[in-house]
Amino acid sequence: MKAGLIRYSLKALLSFLKVVLKVTLTILTLYFLSIVVRKEEIIEVTTSSSVLFKTQQPAFYFSLSPSWYDARLSLIAPSQLKKTGIALMRNGMSYEDWMKWQDYVTRLSNIDGQGSNESLRYIDDLNVVKQRVSELISPTNDGVKQLGAQMLQLVSKVRPLKFSDWFPEIHYWGKKNEFHQTMFNTFDGERLSVFRPALKLSAILSLFAFLFSVIGGTLIALIYMNCSGMWQKIINFKLQLFYVFPVFCLAILAVQFLTSSYYSPLLNLFPGPGAFLMLSSDSSFLSLLVNQSAYMILPAIIIAIPLSAGIALRWIGGMNSEMTNPYITTLRSKGLSERKIYKRHILRNVAIPMVIYFAMLLPALLSGLVLIENIFAIGGIGRLTLQCVMNRDLSSLLLIVGFIVIVSIVFNKIGIFFTRIVDPRLKERA
Repeated sequence: MKAGLIRYSLKALLSFLKVVLKVTLTILTLYFLSIVVRKEEIIEVTTSSSVLFKTQQPAFYFSLSPSWYDARLSLIAPSQLKKTGIALMRNGMSYEDWMKWQDYVTRLSNIDGQGSNESLRYIDDLNVVKQRVSELISPTNDGVKQLGAQMLQLVSKVRPLKFSDWFPEIHYWGKKNEFHQTMFNTFDGERLSVFRPALKLSAILSLFAFLFSVIGGTLIALIYMNCSGMWQKIINFKLQLFYVFPVFCLAILAVQFLTSSYYSPLLNLFPGPGAFLMLSSDSSFLSLLVNQSAYMILPAIIIAIPLSAGIALRWIGGMNSEMTNPYITTLRSKGLSERKIYKRHILRNVAIPMVIYFAMLLPALLSGLVLIENIFAIGGIGRLTLQCVMNRDLSSLLLIVGFIVIVSIVFNKIGIFFTRIVDPRLKERA
């Protein structure tokens, strides 16, 4: 008894750790991807050191870089000047010498008064740098000559990197990093107060679209299997057509024809996008489900049209594949009717992968509502995601992604549970 309890506790703990690991890896992937694709701010050439060396927080708790790459570079915001500094350090210049070089250029610009030598900051070829500095020594101005000689001496002592300079080094930054601050801001009250009502509206829309897709796609597949050859070709052609038809085109056409009386009063069947702006999401989920369901029918139907076509095609493909198995011929030879063969054997075998598909469909719907919610002006997660991207609100975006990952994992477990109910042999194998 105790051994069984310990075993089940360890399995539950292992499952929980797997969920935490998957969520963590997803959030880290999104975070570092946002850093990679973030547009670098190219700062204009100026003699103001406060702008040239704009500071920033490190990206993560630690950084891994070659030993020639000074860790202090991580505290400088992306700019063309930083790119030049990295290129010079890759050629052998130290961080201290690079800072001295910037100071020399600033002093040279102050003597010149015209800023004509500011381009020296952005030259990353040491040979070109030496040539430009050599030209500074020829003028009669003693101040420029002396400064040019110091600059030439600094550049001349640069030596190529050794093999050991490429060995990786780890620098620990502690809690003062951008990731820690982003995660700390993710769960503040303001963001959660925006996320909760958006989740309610998106959950209702996803629920309706899920029901319409599953019921519609399954019914179409059953109708297909009960039709003759010509009708099967017609149904299959229409399913292929609706499956590839863009959802946003369907949504725009539906808004144009079915939400106004411009073309005919008989076509004004659903509330238009402007009505969705009046939706109040402060109520409970059940209250919204009862009182605001009429607003979600048209968007749910638009989402369900290609999904139901895809579900029907999956059912049809699975049933056609099962029909070619030898056991079908054996069942027919035993006198079983086609209806019993479909009901007791084919549908049951095809239902096993379909249950997993249905389980993963709802979280997929929840994460794929960006187009529909923006076309119909529904203040759900899809619309909130677009606003987060436009406003570069990474904290809210990580909150949305983390929640969807958790929902996907939970529904995947639910799908596995129901497949074992449909086919008890899977439970025995597990």
